[in-house]
Amino acid sequence: MIAHSAWLVFACLVSHSALAADPTHSRAFDRHLLQQVVEGDDDRSLPKNIALSRRAYDFGLYFWRTGDLDRALGAFDAALRFDSSYALAYAGRATVRSQRGDHQGAIEDASRAIKLDPKMPHAYYNRGTAYGRLRNWEQAAADYTEALRLAPTLGNGVARHNRGSALMAQGKLDDAIKDFTRAIELNPKNTASYFNRSLAYERANRIEEAITDLKSVLELTPNFMEAHHRRALLFRKKGLYREALADLNLAISLYSEDVVAVADRALLNERLGNKDAALLDSKLVSEMTGKNPRTIDRERHLSPL
Repeated sequence: MIAHSAWLVFACLVSHSALAADPTHSRAFDRHLLQQVVEGDDDRSLPKNIALSRRAYDFGLYFWRTGDLDRALGAFDAALRFDSSYALAYAGRATVRSQRGDHQGAIEDASRAIKLDPKMPHAYYNRGTAYGRLRNWEQAAADYTEALRLAPTLGNGVARHNRGSALMAQGKLDDAIKDFTRAIELNPKNTASYFNRSLAYERANRIEEAITDLKSVLELTPNFMEAHHRRALLFRKKGLYREALADLNLAISLYSEDVVAVADRALLNERLGNKDAALLDSKLVSEMTGKNPRTIDRERHLSPL
């Protein structure tokens, strides 16, 4: 099943020193200070310390980049305890909170960052990402628009891609296609933008263009199972049943547990008169789901990246 790709979600966080590369190897921190900054200190009488806040932020950035979200959150918390007006730390914490599933908390943090620094594109981007994960597409698109106004090439096309996805979810297909096209111009190897543009073309009934984009996807990522599956559905719409069957066979060979692809192959084999193959696939679908191939929820399965 396709999910919204984690690699598309990013934060344009900046470091204030070489510490962000690997602060644990810097002489600027002894072990006591590392524990104090990253793991917290209950002594609320500590004075606001700008330098310490920036160091804590760099630790947060380092731990976020290495995938340690718990310690990253602790470091950003410390940065804000030492300097509660540090907009970039709110933006950083918004990224971590959203990745941990606290999307509302991420929206609150990004909003604080924006209030402190209305010209920070990363904060708008991070808030747009959180809104997108909550399926609030209108607000997500609005935040991505503001981020792109401030930084037109933000994320080398990723911000354009995400706004295109939010626009497509609202049915604004022409605008979505423009955004995906711009994202591809900024990064011609952006598989996800080709894939999502193919969905937008399909929804706009521009089937040939959708198939062309899926061809581009498969040239970049030959083993992309969902691209084979989606192209099979488009071939079937055009009456190219043999081509559709070849793509379904490839999709299932890449992931045999994909019940929707098996269900689609059952129906296609039935249309082609391959009764034995259709019965075998129908039996597999029944064993996996207890349903027949016609009752599988395909739209929920085949979603944008």
